[in-house]
Amino acid sequence: MSDNLNKIERTVYQTQGTVEIFELIDDRDDREKVAAHIDSSLKHILKLVEYHRNELEQNKEEEPQA
Repeated sequence: MSDNLNKIERTVYQTQGTVEIFELIDDRDDREKVAAHIDSSLKHILKLVEYHRNELEQNKEEEPQA
């Protein structure tokens, strides 16, 4: 799961730098709305990744030591 979280996080950061949808939207106001929505969604995904990463760390700490 940790590998998947890292892949998700990396993909989000790559997406933030390479989104080309804006070039297809002619209206400036619409373009700004779409940009804000995508930015908000990507930030939410990063928060979820961080939450799950913390859960994994917490579960590791709670595991009984053999």
